[in-house]
Amino acid sequence: MNSVFVDTQYFIATFQESDRWHERVKEVELQIVGYKFVTTDSILCEILNYSSNCGLETRQEVSAFIA
Repeated sequence: MNSVFVDTQYFIATFQESDRWHERVKEVELQIVGYKFVTTDSILCEILNYSSNCGLETRQEVSAFIA
């Protein structure tokens, strides 16, 4: 199985439609279907911290994704 390292910016662009990289992330996701995502606990903490300043819906999406 192939794997890909994902960082904080990937998560932000995934969950924030207004992010400048959102459309690019959607394009890349089509190319990496079936890949295992690899990240770190620090990155997960960063995305949770970032989402704490977002709306309720985004916070819920991020929390559900990480859980």
